Amino acid sequence: MWSKLQGLAGEAIALLQSKPSMSPNELQCLGVWLWYGFTIDPDTYQPILMSLPLKQRDVVIWEVLEEGVEWHFGSPRVWSYNLSQLEFAVIWVASRYPRTAHPLGGSVGTRNSWDASMHIQSMIGQIASQTSYLARAVMARLAASAELVSYRDMVLHHQASQLTASVDASHVAPTWEAAQEVLTNRAPCSHHDLVAVVLDHLDDVQLHISHANEDSYKLFWNTDSANRLDRPKTEDQARDALLGMLRYRLFPHNIRAEPEGHMNADKRADIVIFCREIKAVVEIKRDFHADVWTAAVGQLDRLYTPDPEAGGLGIYLVFWYGEKRGSTIPNPPNGKDRPQSAAEMLRMLQEVLPSSTAKRIKIIVVDVSGPGASLAS
Repeated sequence: MWSKLQGLAGEAIALLQSKPSMSPNELQCLGVWLWYGFTIDPDTYQPILMSLPLKQRDVVIWEVLEEGVEWHFGSPRVWSYNLSQLEFAVIWVASRYPRTAHPLGGSVGTRNSWDASMHIQSMIGQIASQTSYLARAVMARLAASAELVSYRDMVLHHQASQLTASVDASHVAPTWEAAQEVLTNRAPCSHHDLVAVVLDHLDDVQLHISHANEDSYKLFWNTDSANRLDRPKTEDQARDALLGMLRYRLFPHNIRAEPEGHMNADKRADIVIFCREIKAVVEIKRDFHADVWTAAVGQLDRLYTPDPEAGGLGIYLVFWYGEKRGSTIPNPPNGKDRPQSAAEMLRMLQEVLPSSTAKRIKIIVVDVSGPGASLAS
């Protein structure tokens, strides 16, 4: 039956498109058939929709937006499309209709540019309301899509809410076997456990930096001929020094830590911690980096935590170099004075983190300023 309907749709579309010109009724009929094809065989019809001439495309866009949707007054629109169809529809329609605000004072008709924009935003909201691996992957692709530049702020807002909901939904009580592994210091069984293990060992790394006899803090500095602190090492060099201290601590848990880890949408995080089929993402900045106040959200949360394997969680790590750094810490965005200690830096970083993000992003400031340094986390 379905194959017959597909054949009938194909014949009707071919017949209508073979005409030198179409009447308004024929154009509308073509739109209905193409929408029908999109609903029953999206893999075949998505390329067809992409290649339509502008006049035909405009007709089909409204069929895709207005059909297959359930809506009751006071309730959000819900389309019957699957995630793949919703993703295609959002990108395809947004390439024709950038985000447009509804004009003040009312409007005439229901097929205006702002109406299309409203439908796109509702579709994005429908995708973000789902917390599955596939839904999070779709939102990550939408956030990176060039066709959605005008919708990006709104997409990122929905993505942050989706990640928070995903973290809450994914937290389940571990099995007895998994709990035993955690209690015996073996492999973590969830994203939350993995982040907790990494933070615990970063605490141990800080104790080593602060109190070890071999002056481990100097691994994060360039020194002069007399082995005195000269200037901070580059961010990559500091990261590698940290990795050298972290890797052997994580190894007994069957956890490995890698630099420049590959993430979703061809992005690379400073450190990615791997365990089983999950990962923890670490973004690193030196305390005087120009983006030190914004990278927790602008880089870590926007680019890396949406990766489905990261579970919406991340660690933002800042190296504190102290007064010998030779560079100036950027002004905090809240108008306060620059921090004077690692603990103060931590507190101010936490203050600028949005509440919707604070549940998922853990901030740690590692003090590499020298003797007496202490961890702020």
